[in-house]
Formats: sequence, C-alpha cells, structure tokens
Amino acid sequence: MRWKDALKYSKMADLAPKPIPNGKRLDGWKQIAEYLSKDVRTVIRWEKDRNLPVHRIPGEKRSSVYAWPSEIDLWLHGGTSMFTTTARHTSGLV
Repeated sequence: MRWKDALKYSKMADLAPKPIPNGKRLDGWKQIAEYLSKDVRTVIRWEKDRNLPVHRIPGEKRSSVYAWPSEIDLWLHGGTSMFTTTARHTSGLV
C-alpha cells in the first residue's frame, strides 16, 4: 500500500463513529463532548448555533441533557449543510 493510501485510510478512521456499547445514550455535556472529541463549551455552542441534536429532560430548573449517538452521526454527515442553507435563506443571501 502506498503512503498516500495509508494516510487517506487513517484520516477516514478518525471520522468513523466511536462505538457506544448497546447503543446507550450519551448523558450530559461531558459525554457528548467526549463522543465528538471536542470541548464541552464547543458542544454547547454547536447545540445553540448549529442545531446539534441534544435532548433536555423536562421539569428541572437546570435541565439535564442527553443525546443519541445515531442522531449525532446523522447531524455530522448532513446537519451542517442543512444549517447553512437555512441561515442563508433567513439572512437573504440566497
């Protein structure tokens, strides 16, 4: 295998979803951030600005959050382009 091919496959491995045993949900900002390999503040900002699919448990003053890995994976592969299109339409750029 060539060096370029090996590099390409190693980059693809970094993009692969991280395995979560039994499809368990990610509870809290810290677990969601670890799944995405990002800082907690970045993930909170993405939820606000880019519609990261995070769910809140109702009835609490400071709502606990959780997310499903499958929803996050879908968002990663298509959510940003959907957000950009919506932002352009609302700002009048299209």
